Amino acid sequence: LLLLDSNVEGNQPEDRELTARLYGGDDRIRIRQELLLGVGGVRALAALGIAPGVLHLNEGHSAFAPLELVRQRMVVEGVDAWEALRRVAPQVVFTTHTPVPAGHDRFSPALVEEHLGPLRESLGVDRDRFLGLGRVNPSDGNETFCMTVLALKSCHRANAVSSLHGQDSRAMWSPLYPDRSEDRVPIGHITNGVHVP
Repeated sequence: LLLLDSNVEGNQPEDRELTARLYGGDDRIRIRQELLLGVGGVRALAALGIAPGVLHLNEGHSAFAPLELVRQRMVVEGVDAWEALRRVAPQVVFTTHTPVPAGHDRFSPALVEEHLGPLRESLGVDRDRFLGLGRVNPSDGNETFCMTVLALKSCHRANAVSSLHGQDSRAMWSPLYPDRSEDRVPIGHITNGVHVP
């Protein structure tokens, strides 16, 4: 278990508070927390010499993690971002928990560019294509950047947390897969629960 703590010497006062509480603050704090969790988490593993075979994204909060894996793979394998994403996706599994659209983190394009612009540039991806990774309709400039959409586009497998939630999730995210019927949307399910001995 690795705990990421931003309250360390050298960080700005506002950055030192990022890991003090969960689900607090505005979108600016939230995107910074999710950047720290996703990109920072992958970088922490790399710094410790840990190369996970599978990366599990538990809800969209950590959905920036595959982007850091893409960046690392580009450096090591000398491929472009799209090929690296194709190679990274099989090692990413995504679990969604939230059964209503309002519960999925969304950020304005300006906020995404402000915080992920340097990562985007290191990937060699233009702003519009990058923002398209977090949109159901990639070319819709009015659509916000959704962490769940990014996670679904970055993973090889996705699941909900019960059979009924799987049905709800397939219905909710079916616009992301317009060429498939709702029952063929690639979100399976597992069943969370207490197992009495």
